[in-house]
Amino acid sequence: MGVEQQKIIADEIYAKLQVIDPYCILAGGAPRDWYFGNPANDLDFYFYSNGSTIRAVRKQLQAQFGTVQLLMDRERCTTNPLYKTMEDLVRIWEMEYQGQKVQMIQLGNPRSTFKVVDKMDVSVCQVWYIGGEVRLSENFKLTLASNIMFPTAEGYSWSDPHAQKMITRFKGKFHAGTKESAQDVVIRKALQTI
Repeated sequence: MGVEQQKIIADEIYAKLQVIDPYCILAGGAPRDWYFGNPANDLDFYFYSNGSTIRAVRKQLQAQFGTVQLLMDRERCTTNPLYKTMEDLVRIWEMEYQGQKVQMIQLGNPRSTFKVVDKMDVSVCQVWYIGGEVRLSENFKLTLASNIMFPTAEGYSWSDPHAQKMITRFKGKFHAGTKESAQDVVIRKALQTI
């Protein structure tokens, strides 16, 4: 499936998910991959639900999308090292929508959807999609300008599992470094043009 088809599907899902959470967001891997012109493996939507039980949230999601599966509960989310920077993550739901794999990542606080991008652990993941447009965080732009990606969460390092995955995925495109090293590269480039 191509990028444009995935965007159409994402827009449909987004419109339906807004019934549950008007501030839901598609962030991370899919918008990043689209920015680079590549199809995404899956779509990760982050949302808040006022449903107080698994059953209540499942009913909300099924009313919009049909069959959904609970992939991970709160206990598994909090102990999974891939999600250690997302402390407000409650559950991960999974479904297939028009042939596209989708994960619905449930957050425990209605304000958390506004912080999702900032909680992404590596700069090259701090990107989101809304209104037909891929939006870039300042850290993502710094990565593009310097060719250096960097951990963005406190206490997060290149030895963490997701960071290792990003090193492998972007080998030859971006170097693993620090925000300070990325800033230094951008400053050096700017000074060379003066």
